[in-house]
Amino acid sequence: MEGFGRIPIWQRLLLFLLVAGVIVGGWYFFFYVDAVDGRANAEAALTAAQTELAEVKTKRDNFDAEKRKIEAAEAALEEQREVLPLTASTVDNLMQTFQQQSRLVGMTVESWTNEPEEFQDFYARMPIKVRATGTWTQVGEFFRRVSELKRIVSVDRLSLQAGKDKRTPGSKEAAERAPLEIEFEAATYRFLTDEERNAAAEKGAAKKGRRKK
Repeated sequence: MEGFGRIPIWQRLLLFLLVAGVIVGGWYFFFYVDAVDGRANAEAALTAAQTELAEVKTKRDNFDAEKRKIEAAEAALEEQREVLPLTASTVDNLMQTFQQQSRLVGMTVESWTNEPEEFQDFYARMPIKVRATGTWTQVGEFFRRVSELKRIVSVDRLSLQAGKDKRTPGSKEAAERAPLEIEFEAATYRFLTDEERNAAAEKGAAKKGRRKK
């Protein structure tokens, strides 16, 4: 220490600065640089995480949008199936509807006969011959209700034969109450299945082949 005291002040200051520089340099290289690198890595990881989160949110939004589209398409398909079903059981459902509506208006369905299906490109027409009795008012109301059904129903070959009300013959009231014998052909429709469409296409191709020969 006595030797250190003999060193001039300016040399001691220089030595102090050198020692301080070594300490600061060591701290910088061993601690500060690592801290800076760690912070940079943390910021990069945060940026990557934010980017990934944004991508996940975008995918989720796209998934939700696609899910809504699929649900809307399924609902539209289900609605179309109500209008144009896929199975032949729609005939039974139609006759149940006819009987229900005829009872509501006071008309009586006497009988019905299923006719052979008529195949078109992508659908089948299923005709039914119906015999019923009722008054003019009942018949009119029945067909009005049929026209408002969601399912596609056509009515053709309508025949009305008026009877007589013997209670008050010749009066307007008697004419309105007179029983009618009604015959008509109602038809409902259904989609063809893939197998039916393929079979129809093969049958059509076979017919064309025979004609060419």
